[in-house]
Amino acid sequence: MPRRDYSPASEYNADYSNSPLSTLSAPSTSSALSTSSAPSTSSAPSTSTPHRRTTLSNNWHFNFEIPWSKMPSEITRKLENNERPTGCERREVIRLMVGEILTICPMPGKKHLSEIAREMVLMYPMSFRDYIEDIVVGTGYDSLTKQLQSRVDNLKRGKTSLYLKRQASSTSEGEDQPPKTMRLDTYGCINWQPQRPPRGETGET
Repeated sequence: MPRRDYSPASEYNADYSNSPLSTLSAPSTSSALSTSSAPSTSSAPSTSTPHRRTTLSNNWHFNFEIPWSKMPSEITRKLENNERPTGCERREVIRLMVGEILTICPMPGKKHLSEIAREMVLMYPMSFRDYIEDIVVGTGYDSLTKQLQSRVDNLKRGKTSLYLKRQASSTSEGEDQPPKTMRLDTYGCINWQPQRPPRGETGET
């Protein structure tokens, strides 16, 4: 009977292909690399450029074009003939001017209105300049600036936060209405149709 060699080398070189341990082989490098491929583009966060609102320059009034072409024909004729417009015509000019200003800047400041008034006076000095007996009063366009400012304030009235706050507080539930004020001390009659005669008086007296 031949003798078998049980040396460690023969055990190391034995074929274990049929052993159950052969099924637990390490995963192939190709499959591992395939699973660790580049991340999907769908999971990456999308970057979008936010929309920025264009801000109005604080020096917009230097490029403001005065709408002389929108003036009524009678006012245009007086301006070209160096005549001063009447009070009603001057208010019409202010109304048109402020309407054009608010389309560009909803909250114009005094310095904006003052510069626009100065340009108006430089264009038609005999029609808009402030003077008394041929003497220029102040800058010559102070009254025009005040009229522009008053018109802007009147149009903005009722849209301020203070007004809205007062309106909301006055309409809140459970709040008593403030008492109405009455004029007591003044000259002339303050009550033309009293409901009953005063004490000590009758309808005949």
